[in-house]
Order: sequence, then C-alpha cells, then structure tokens
Amino acid sequence: MSLKGYIQRFIKSLFLVPGTTDTEIPELNIASLKFIGKHASLEKEYYEFFKPIFKRQTQVSHFIAVLFYSGFSFLDLVFVPELASQFIFIRLAIVVPYIILTLVITNRGWFYNYSQLIITSTIFIAGIGIIAMIALGGPDVNYSYYAGLILIFIFAYTFVGLEFRWATLVTWLLVLIYEIVSIQMGLEFVIFVNNNFFFISTLLFSMVAGYSIEFYRRNEFFTHYLLQVEKNKIAMDNVELEKRVSERTSELLIAKEKAENADQMKSIFIAQMSHEIRTPINAIVSSASLLRYDLGDSADEDQQMSFEIIDRSGQRIIRTVDLLIDLSEVQTNSIRLEKTKIDLFAEILSVIVAHRKSTAQSKNLALNLICKTEDAEIVADSYTVNQIFVQLIDNAIKYTNNGSIGVFVQSTPSGELEVIVQDTGIGIDEKYLDDLFTPFSQEEMGYSRKYDGNGIGLALVKKYCELNNATVSVESKKNIGSKFSVIFK
Repeated sequence: MSLKGYIQRFIKSLFLVPGTTDTEIPELNIASLKFIGKHASLEKEYYEFFKPIFKRQTQVSHFIAVLFYSGFSFLDLVFVPELASQFIFIRLAIVVPYIILTLVITNRGWFYNYSQLIITSTIFIAGIGIIAMIALGGPDVNYSYYAGLILIFIFAYTFVGLEFRWATLVTWLLVLIYEIVSIQMGLEFVIFVNNNFFFISTLLFSMVAGYSIEFYRRNEFFTHYLLQVEKNKIAMDNVELEKRVSERTSELLIAKEKAENADQMKSIFIAQMSHEIRTPINAIVSSASLLRYDLGDSADEDQQMSFEIIDRSGQRIIRTVDLLIDLSEVQTNSIRLEKTKIDLFAEILSVIVAHRKSTAQSKNLALNLICKTEDAEIVADSYTVNQIFVQLIDNAIKYTNNGSIGVFVQSTPSGELEVIVQDTGIGIDEKYLDDLFTPFSQEEMGYSRKYDGNGIGLALVKKYCELNNATVSVESKKNIGSKFSVIFK
C-alpha cells in the first residue's frame, strides 16, 4: 500500500466507526476534503444539500462577530485609553461595517457562488484589524491582544461555515503577518515564544476540529446520497411492479369485457387480483416482519430501514389493489348496496375521526369533529359512505403539514344534511380542480411528485356519492387549504 493509502486509512480510523466498508465512505482529498475520483461529481450536490444550513450559519456567526468585535471596544477604553480612539476607529469604522456588509449580502442570490471567498475576506479583515492594533500599540498591546487572533482562529474553523482549506489558508496567512509585525516591533524573545506557543497550539487544535467537522459533514451527505440511491432503486422496482399490476389489470378487464360482464368473470377478476398481488405481497411483508423479530436488537440501522421500506411499500401496494378492486366493482356495476338508516355523526364520522386522532397528532395537527345539527340520520349504504369520509379525512391529514383539519356536520338552508371536511394543507391548483375526480388523475404526475398515490381515492368518493344520492364539491386555494363538501339529498 502506498504512503497516501496508509494516511487515508489512518484518517478513517480516527473518524469512522470500525468495520465501515469502502462502499460506505466517499473518496475525499485528504488535504482539502473535496470529493474526488468517482465521487467528484458530488461536490456541487454537497453544497446544494447544505446550502440552507451554510446560509444560516454564516448569518448567525456574522451577527455574533459584530457583537463581539464592537463589544471589545470597552476593553480598549480600559487597557489602552491613550489609543482607544484609534482602536475603536479600526473596530467600528472599518472591521464591523465590513462584517455587516457581508451579513447583508448573504440574502443575495449570488452570494452562495462566492461565499467562501467572501467569508475568507471577512476573517482576514477581522484578523488584520487585531494585528493593526498590535502594530499601533507595540509590545505592551501585543502581550494581551494576540488573544483576539486566537478567537478568530477558533471562529474560522468551527463556527463561521468556512471550508477547511479556506480556513487554513487565511489563518496561516494571519499568523505569518503577525510574525512579521512582532519581529519588526522588537517583541521580547520570551513573549514572542510564549505567544507563538499558544498561537500554534490553538491553531493546530482548531485545524483538527475544523477538519473533523467538515469530514463528518461530508460523510453525512454521502450517507444521505447512498440512501437516495437505494430509494431510487426501490422506486424503480415499484414502478415496474405497478406497471405489471396495470398490465395484469388491463388483461383481466379485457377478459371480463369479452365475457359480457358475466358474474363468473367478475369473480375471477377479483379472485385473481387478490391472489396474484395480495398473497405474495402479504408473504413478503410477513416474512420481513418475522425476520425483523428474529434479528431483534441485533439489526443495524440499514437493516431496520430496509424492513420499514418493505413494510411501507407492501402496505401501499395492498391499498392500491383494494382501491382498484373497489373501482372495478363500481365501474362494472357489480357492487351491492345495503341501504339502511345511519346516524352519520355517531356511527360513521365519530369512529373515523377517533381512529385518525393519533395519525394527526403525530404530525402536530388538530383534528376536530363538530356537529351543528340535531338530526344527522340518512338512509344510505354504510360501507360506501364510510369510504367517502375515510378518503376525504385521510387526504386532509396526508396533505396538511401545519394547522388543523375540521369535520363539520350541519344542515343546509334547504334542509339537506351536509358534511364539510376542511384543512389548512397544501391546497389544489385551480387549473386541476376540473379533473380532480377523474380516475388515475393527479395534480403532480410522475415519480418526482412529493406525495404517493394513484388518483383512485377521489374518483371513488364521487362514485360512492352518486350511489348514495349525494353530491361532492370542492373549494381550494394553493398553499392555503381545501374544503370538500358532501351533501346528502
């Protein structure tokens, strides 16, 4: 193994958990920590991934720098009153305005393209300000003010958001300038050695800290990258599986049509759909659950994540199949309705809301059911009415990230019973409202959409409303919320 290889192995042994494989760590330049080799293309993605964090870190650190740098003016008045005016001028007329300028331009769109250079210049200006005070004040000031440079070194490596290579460049440049100034002013040898001891020691410790922070940050991003790669693979598998489901569904629909919607062919369709998809998926989910139980606490994080992905994907496919079967029954008029007198509030809505309370609470959402009428009885099919509000309430929870969901039971001015499901969610684009209840139609199409789904749920809601002599309507504004109204005639 080459010397470079030994150095890389040593660095990895310092920062990584023993047993970490080469596929779990990125290729990094050991000096600059930039992505290299087959991972060189990740450099831009790394910056985009941490861009919001870097921006906040820069803003907070510069705000604190303004407070500290200007606040130390008090020490100038105490320790060097004869030079206080000059020192305060350096602080408040040169350095602090420059830091404030940097803080202001962090909100500019172009800032991030030059952020490292700008932040480096800010560190340099702050350091030069201290060195200028030392040069003006002589050995007596040097004896105490060199500590300000130490603070700047720590700041550069750990808090301001500067990359390791840039921080190293600017701090060692400041050290070089300080050395030249100290020698020219004839600083006593003992003080010179003492200051340099603390300088170099602090700088080396800060370098290790800065190196560690960036090393961990880049490995954190790489772990996220690997996870996204695995998610994409699973997504592609789901695409293929959904394609097969779609193809199989089409074949069964064709077979059913050829049999002139005979009851026998309808039964075959439903049975085959359940057998061909639900049975193997249930077997996969059950097997994964048993394996997860057997592994117990010995399962590592990646294995636990894989089990969760298998479970979620399996349940999603089963829900899709159930919806496909329900839609098939509606479209072929093979659904059997048993209309009875139902207390919509007590027997349907109260149960649904109670079962969804925990899901809403997990997202910090308020889920409220309010009845504004004394008579909530209707004559309808219990199963299909239940499915109407399961879909509407589940969708409200799914597409709401902040705020609340309200379910209101009331009478219309004409005496009809109305149920309103209202949320403060992401809303629906006005252009899409006309296609909202069309089967397999979604506002965001393709596999880059933020929310999973198949576009069947609301189509079933409309069909079930028609079967129960009800109408459904929607009002929605993007990023404000949606309001679904179901009126039983």
